[in-house]
Amino acid sequence: MNLLSVTGVSHDYPHHGRVLHAIHLAIAPGETVALLGRSGCGKSTLARMLVGLETPQHGDIAWRGTPLTALKGE
Repeated sequence: MNLLSVTGVSHDYPHHGRVLHAIHLAIAPGETVALLGRSGCGKSTLARMLVGLETPQHGDIAWRGTPLTALKGE
């Protein structure tokens, strides 16, 4: 089982357009991951989504198979 799964995540900002488009990511126990890219490509937006500070407009993010939206407030 993956610790973290990102499936089809997309996100737009009103004045900047699409910053993420159909992102898929699976992180297994023991893996180390780095997010790399040019300025404005969505690295910080994805990071904010992974910790629950933002919600993707499309797609799903799950921690150990449980959607992050179900974990908020726990």
